[in-house]
Amino acid sequence: MAKAPIMYKSKRYTGKNVEVLISESLIRFLRVTGNHLFLKEVYKGMQRSLVILMNETKKNIQSMKAVYSGFLRSNIISWMEANPNPAGRIKGFVATRAWYDILIHEGLGIHANPPQKDYPSQYRPTAQQLAIVPTWASKMDLMKGVKRKGAGAGPRPFLRNAVESASIRIVEELGKGAFLGIRNVIASGSQIPRHKLNEIMKFNLG
Repeated sequence: MAKAPIMYKSKRYTGKNVEVLISESLIRFLRVTGNHLFLKEVYKGMQRSLVILMNETKKNIQSMKAVYSGFLRSNIISWMEANPNPAGRIKGFVATRAWYDILIHEGLGIHANPPQKDYPSQYRPTAQQLAIVPTWASKMDLMKGVKRKGAGAGPRPFLRNAVESASIRIVEELGKGAFLGIRNVIASGSQIPRHKLNEIMKFNLG
């Protein structure tokens, strides 16, 4: 018997899938100072690191057999808050549009081992969340003949594992962004060496 097609095909995530959010105060800062040469590369480095995490998450969803219709795997979202918070950190986020992602990730409800009829009330979806995802009945109707996967599988921490397995590549991209940012700032100024390093930075090898 021919295998029924998945409703949502897999896709490769790119920088276009990472939304960058900035505040009005940062916009004013950039307009007044023009200090964007460094930040631009830092943001791009973080954007690349989030893309790595998104694709690693997608790969884990596939390998952990958490795919039925493909909605979860094809609806990974990511954004970064480009404004440093009071601690000086720029925040990046990876999530999905599927309200049930936490149930699969932590092994709750039908995804528990053994399967449970219910799951914690704090994970019950809102009407807005339910409106995003096709109903189970519509999935069943469109995917007749496809065996349901995952019931009773237990926790499948696709995101936590993705962070662990991609951590080195993520740090490399963040470091690359900082390096390129410094290079851009240096390249924008005079290239004539006129100043003594030990006078500027109290640098002394002796």
